[in-house]
Amino acid sequence: MGKIVVIYNDIAEINRRLQEQKLLFKLHMRDACGSQSFWLEELDARSCSSQYDEMQRAIIDYFTEKNIVIEFLDNHLDFVIL
Repeated sequence: MGKIVVIYNDIAEINRRLQEQKLLFKLHMRDACGSQSFWLEELDARSCSSQYDEMQRAIIDYFTEKNIVIEFLDNHLDFVIL
């Protein structure tokens, strides 16, 4: 299997879904040196733990639709493609 590349349209679609679900996070991507990294900006510091769970589920579901497996890091705001 070749290298998986996430495009900016994917980021825009995920952010649209997060907004639609009223989840107060915005996904960002860094693309440098042949590698991509992903992090979420928390738009409201008062977000409760259930918002984190729903946000993660929305993002995991999106990538599952594309047959891409991701894993969130311990801070719950960064993730990697496996």
